This record gives sequence, C-alpha cells and structure tokens, in this order.
Amino acid sequence: MTASRYDVLGIGNAIVDVIARAEDDFLVAQGMHKGAMALIDEARAKAIYDAMGPAMESSGGSAANTIAGVASFGARAAFVGKVKDDELGKAFAHDIRSLGIQFDNEQGAFAVTDHLLSLGHRRILYLGGPPELLTTTNRIAGFRRAHRTRGLEPDPTMIITGPFTQRWGYQEMSRILDDQQSAVPPFTAVFGGNDLVAAGVCQAI
Repeated sequence: MTASRYDVLGIGNAIVDVIARAEDDFLVAQGMHKGAMALIDEARAKAIYDAMGPAMESSGGSAANTIAGVASFGARAAFVGKVKDDELGKAFAHDIRSLGIQFDNEQGAFAVTDHLLSLGHRRILYLGGPPELLTTTNRIAGFRRAHRTRGLEPDPTMIITGPFTQRWGYQEMSRILDDQQSAVPPFTAVFGGNDLVAAGVCQAI
C-alpha cells in the first residue's frame, strides 16, 4: 500500500466573502434588508460590487476553513473546490495556497481516487461535472491518473458527466441503480464530482 500524501482532504465550495461598510440609503437603493440573506446571480453580484464602496475580501467556506485549521496544526492538507478564472477566484487560490494547502483539482481528484483504490476498490464510478468545465476535465484527469499509477486502466463507461447539482446526482444514481439494463458495469465505490453530486448519490443509495 502506498503512503498517504495528505492527512486530510477537504471537498467543498470555494467562497470569498466581500465585506464593506454601507449606509442605510445604499441598502434601500439596492433593495436589501438588514439581517437577511438573498441568493443572487452573477450579474446582480457585479452590479452591487460596482456600486458599493471600498471592500475587504476574505476567503472562506466551511470546508476550506476547516482545512485551513487542520493545516495550522501542521497536518498535510489538500482542498478540492471550484473557482472561476477571475480576481476573486485568483484571490481564493492565493489565500489557500499561502497556508501550505494543496489546492489543485487534478491532484485532489487523484488523492480521492487513490484512497479508494488503496482500500481495494477497482470498479469506481465517477459522477458529475459539465464536460465543458476545466474543473471537470482536471478532476477526471486526476481520476484516470490514479488508476494508471497503479497499473490500471479506468473503464470509460464508468465516467459520467453532468450538472454539479444534488438533484442530478440523485437522479443519475437512481437511474443507474434502477436500470437493470444499464450500460454502467457493477461498481463498488462512487466518486461524486463535487459535494452536491455526492449528497445526491448518498440520498439515492
């Protein structure tokens, strides 16, 4: 059995908090309410960001914060999360790497897959990730590399791409389990492309 490269691997949403002071007039103009939270799209976020004053950016997210804490105690830590190729994405990548944490989708997927292989799994189903995303491409590359490092060739029918959503993970896993004529061969482990897909898989199983 190969030695583990990391003590702890975290998989979660890569989040950057943007913190700024604002007067009540600004909140009214933007239709905001004190003490409330609202889910917004990228266009709305950009509009608010452009309208507000100076801000402080702080990388976070529950999984990333946990991994940062683990690394502060001297553990070898890695984090897998999706970021956009923009200033906030670059800020998150810089911040987490500055703590000595390995932040690399390809290497993170390699670590997860290698762990499953070290437990004896040889039929690992990979689920999730739009094929046009670089995040998906890198994670699948890590999945394949882990197999090949151990002299194995991953079965292409065991790699299924789709939206990074819990609903898709649940529906796809349910379809595979219910369909006796499924083209997917028998498997002993599932690699969820992200935490939402993994949650859907767990719900279906």
